[in-house]
Amino acid sequence: MKMNLTKEKAVGKGRISLSYYHSRKFGSEYDRMMDEAKLLNPQPERPPEKRGRMKRGKVLALIQRLVAHKGEVCLFAKNFSVPFTNNTA
Repeated sequence: MKMNLTKEKAVGKGRISLSYYHSRKFGSEYDRMMDEAKLLNPQPERPPEKRGRMKRGKVLALIQRLVAHKGEVCLFAKNFSVPFTNNTA
């Protein structure tokens, strides 16, 4: 939400991108939130008698996708022609 508000302020001032400071600040804040989410939702441990890969669960799978696709998730803050949401309502 802070990223979108900062983007809107920058657009209002006629800028075409966020400042280096804000880009780095929001990038590190995103990484911190994802690290915290991983700590709160750890990978399940495998019982000794089980073989194969353990299921991650929906929450952990979402966290891993958000980490892997950070660029796409935050693209609206780098490219101002990309909307924050695709909801037209």
